[in-house]
Amino acid sequence: MKRPPVVAGLFYESNKEKLRKQLDFLFNRHEFGPKVIREDKKLVAGIVPHAGYVYSGAVASWLYSKLPKGNFVIIGPNHYGLGNVYSVYPKGSWVTPLGEIEIDEGVTEKITSLPFVKPDLSAFVNEHSIEVQLPFLQYRFGNDFRFVALDVINEYPNNFFLETAEQLAKVIANFVENGWKIVATTDFSHYAPQETAEKIDKTLIDNILNLNAKKLFLDIIKHDASICGFVPVAISIFLAKILGLEPVFYTYKTSGDITGDYSSVVGYASIGFREK
Repeated sequence: MKRPPVVAGLFYESNKEKLRKQLDFLFNRHEFGPKVIREDKKLVAGIVPHAGYVYSGAVASWLYSKLPKGNFVIIGPNHYGLGNVYSVYPKGSWVTPLGEIEIDEGVTEKITSLPFVKPDLSAFVNEHSIEVQLPFLQYRFGNDFRFVALDVINEYPNNFFLETAEQLAKVIANFVENGWKIVATTDFSHYAPQETAEKIDKTLIDNILNLNAKKLFLDIIKHDASICGFVPVAISIFLAKILGLEPVFYTYKTSGDITGDYSSVVGYASIGFREK
């Protein structure tokens, strides 16, 4: 069972060589990129955006420039509402223009031991949030890693998602001892004026850096914040608390910083969680 790329040519280059050049530019020469790949061996997890590379790729490359090699649990929001609330891709591989990456069936099965997580192909048919992460990892590590794809339909920040995020974090924490890394993906404010987006997103990012998932949820409600991956973020917060990781802020930009149109922007952040 092979999942073909569904947003190649839309969110990122569909040609192998053009994609490599695009990634090289994002990592090494983009105005907002890290400009150097410097591995942080203590880095365990992180948060990245999932928009088109033109808009958020440089921000995402900050985390990916520091991640050490391993296998990866990638957790993203389900934008289309297909499948289970929590879904994992059960088995097989995902294909990008850079090659084929295998799903780790053993870890996937352990995650589905939780009653609210179900194997489900339909949840991933059109979903881009996890797919766009793979070329970054392939640029760094080739195709020599395995991954788990987990997505969630997170429509409203309530206690169910706080509780299930914590339960998932407890299970995922067990894999870190075996060299697994965790990537959670979200975009922040959607289609707000730059000043509004920056203010709301700073509040949410402060909650992440303080490892306070409950306050994050309360502030999302308070500000009616349009952050699409708040459950993946909550899982990463609980994981950091369980493992005693310290958060590190890398960068924040908006689509307006790329396009020059600040009237309606989307916010993007790159944040890591590392061993102390």
